[in-house]
Amino acid sequence: MLSPDFLLDLARVIQEDLTDAEQELRARMKDAAREGGPPGQDAISPPHLLSGYDGDEGVVDGFAGAFTRIFEEEGAASEEIASRLGCPLEYAEKLGDRVLLRPSKELVVALCLALKLTPEKAEGLLRSAGYDLPRNEVYDIVVRYCLKNGVFDFEDVNE
Repeated sequence: MLSPDFLLDLARVIQEDLTDAEQELRARMKDAAREGGPPGQDAISPPHLLSGYDGDEGVVDGFAGAFTRIFEEEGAASEEIASRLGCPLEYAEKLGDRVLLRPSKELVVALCLALKLTPEKAEGLLRSAGYDLPRNEVYDIVVRYCLKNGVFDFEDVNE
């Protein structure tokens, strides 16, 4: 169970991040109105790059490669990851296979928590699967805050 101080600080961080996101959106809308067009959108990676394959360069370091590298760096055992994720060992052993090219964001977040990654490593793993943790979604703010503060238990994060 998380302490009241932790939860109050988290609420403060959520409030600040959402206020910042609102101000940024308002500024973008003003800029777009001045320029006479809709606000610009961030570039989206082509699906083939997210899957770890680029026709010109062959296989690139997509999610499977990034996960395998982090898994080896962290020295986690498949049994330990399976236990933390609450999944069968066979599933945990296949997480780094190229078969799982574009996992859901929830699965990548669960892996970040199970591997007890730093926020920087978690961002890298999320990016490799085509996701990020923007500061305009409460879910993402909570996940980032928990990673930063070493809260990796799923029940605590869900609280």
